[in-house]
Amino acid sequence: MHIVPRSTALSSSPAGAGLRAPARARSAGVRAARAYRPRRESRSLFVQARGLRHHVRCWEPQRRHACGAPTVFLLHGWMDVSASFQFVVDLLPGHWRLLAPDWRGFGLTERSGAALRDYASRDEVAARLMRGNPRLRPDFAGFLALHWARENAAGRFELLADPAHRISSPILYRVPEVVACWRAITAPVLWVLAEHTSEAMSFVHGAEYRRRLQAIRSLREATVAGAGHMLHHDRPDEVARLVVDHLATAPAA
Repeated sequence: MHIVPRSTALSSSPAGAGLRAPARARSAGVRAARAYRPRRESRSLFVQARGLRHHVRCWEPQRRHACGAPTVFLLHGWMDVSASFQFVVDLLPGHWRLLAPDWRGFGLTERSGAALRDYASRDEVAARLMRGNPRLRPDFAGFLALHWARENAAGRFELLADPAHRISSPILYRVPEVVACWRAITAPVLWVLAEHTSEAMSFVHGAEYRRRLQAIRSLREATVAGAGHMLHHDRPDEVARLVVDHLATAPAA
């Protein structure tokens, strides 16, 4: 395991942890004043797994003695990156240890070498993020642009995601298998929904999906008002509150 002792990858600069700061960053990138500034800094861990270097972002406890404090894993979804959790991390208890991997092909974890489309500047990346999510704050978009894209040899900014993830999986989604996995869950589960659901995600309100959820033996549901699919971007305050409350009421292992 290779450890970067003090990562600067979550500052308002794209430098550090594998991201190069170009000389023309001020003119081509997001201005520091426009990008969200993290309250809590991370470090980067790099682990070799299956022939690829995987990146894990780690926020260490801010208190030296944090006995009994949990280690919480933050696992991002498709076309996302570990840095995406920064807004929630800044609102979680400072004595928690938080670990967020970049899945294979995303963020600072290695990928095949192919690239998605690129953009002329980080400002364009931020604008693209806001088009995809109209609720995204401009300063949040500026911060994310520093970590969702990197400068390529042509001086443009390509998204840190492997195009292979856009290929349909050859593995069929079999409902009985999924329900069997859900039925095997023994930990209390907090199932968080967004108030605003896209048409593609509307199935979560259907009777069939509600029936599947009954397989989870200990389930609590919550809905985040004023949020869409990217809950951790739209309402990091409410997501952090729900996580804290859930872990406070969950029985000790």
